[in-house]
Amino acid sequence: MKKPSIRKRLLASLLSLSLLALATPGLAENRPGAVTISPYVGGYHFDHEQSYQNLETSPIFGLRAGYNFTENWGAEARFGYVHAESRSPNYPEADVYSYGIDALYHFNVTPNFVPFLAAGIGGMHHEFPAKGLGFYPEYAANYGAGIKYFVSDSIALRGDVRHVILPDDELNNLEYTAGVTFLIGGERPAVVTAVAPVPDCPVPAPVLDTTAPTVSLTAPVKGATDADVDKHVSVAFSEPMDPATINSQTFTLKKGDTLIAGKVKNPSVTSASFTEADNLEPDTRYTATVTTGAKDLAGNALTSDYVWSFTTAPLQKVVTKTETKVVVVNNFVMLGSSHFEFDKATLTPAGKEMLKQNVKILKDNPALRVRIAGHASAAGSDQYNQVLSEKRAEAARNFLVEEGGIASNRIETIGYGETRPAQVESNPADLGSDAAQANMSVVFEVIEK
Repeated sequence: MKKPSIRKRLLASLLSLSLLALATPGLAENRPGAVTISPYVGGYHFDHEQSYQNLETSPIFGLRAGYNFTENWGAEARFGYVHAESRSPNYPEADVYSYGIDALYHFNVTPNFVPFLAAGIGGMHHEFPAKGLGFYPEYAANYGAGIKYFVSDSIALRGDVRHVILPDDELNNLEYTAGVTFLIGGERPAVVTAVAPVPDCPVPAPVLDTTAPTVSLTAPVKGATDADVDKHVSVAFSEPMDPATINSQTFTLKKGDTLIAGKVKNPSVTSASFTEADNLEPDTRYTATVTTGAKDLAGNALTSDYVWSFTTAPLQKVVTKTETKVVVVNNFVMLGSSHFEFDKATLTPAGKEMLKQNVKILKDNPALRVRIAGHASAAGSDQYNQVLSEKRAEAARNFLVEEGGIASNRIETIGYGETRPAQVESNPADLGSDAAQANMSVVFEVIEK
């Protein structure tokens, strides 16, 4: 007979496919949109309650073809063939054909290991060639479970166990198979390629800064008519500047044609102040100039001299502040350690009074947006100082919004902790040192005019 030969060929073919799958490298997963082809072999156990199924447990050969609707849900059409010897001399042998449609739900435990549940409906056809008898159709339902193990992006080893029910004759059969599933098409997972680091890789050339800096804010503001006689004249720039280029030759102050004696100080790389030798005269017009000799860190100079004028307040409006040490940056008052309770982010009464001056500046200049930057001294841990600087900046912002009535979208906050000190602290444990006091600050920076 040729049937055993056919069985051997099917087994050999399936074995060859399995070996091919094992030899294929790579990882995969049960991908949606893929068409699946699954040849299989296994065993089939018959229920003996009916004479026509009085058959020996025999090999089964078959093919499943399906489609994955999602990575979890799929469907398969199946066809199986069993040639079984009879347990009764009245029926020497039988050809049994099974067919149907199954629904599968996959559990994607890992990309490679995919258990699943299956259930479906179909039919069975028993044929007895020696007797010339056939039974068609026998309705059948089945349910069970299985495992797919992916050995490449398109091939998985597979095992199934199914309980087959023939409801008309109340028969219960058992099918157990092994095979290979091939995936065709579908949505493939993104491939991440690991790139080995290249030793001594040359550093790419930096992008050259060719943008000229500009003056973004002055204090007193241009055209002011009531400037305080005891305030420094300050200027802020649009980008970090080279401090060496901002000096008494490039930043000057005049009364008419007469130069005012004083020194230029650079509290930060983005701003500078001209400190007069004596207080300015009341009710007097002054002119300040920043020349093109001022350059940014890339060596770009101002496109032209920046000149602005202002007038000091009349004598009866001049008030000299001596009760507290105030540092003015970009026309805003900068808070120091005395403006917060010790080791807290709670404003003191003096701190609230200082912030009221900044409220007035923001109300007088409704187009201004600012960033409040918190800084801390070197004492304490990095994390503690970072959190404290953020909370103090936020406390200042809350006062401006809740007490000063400034729109919240005009104010940003940031905390730098101890990463951007104004001065180097030779002894971080000395909280009373000038360097520590200078570093414990909350600074207002103009970000939009």
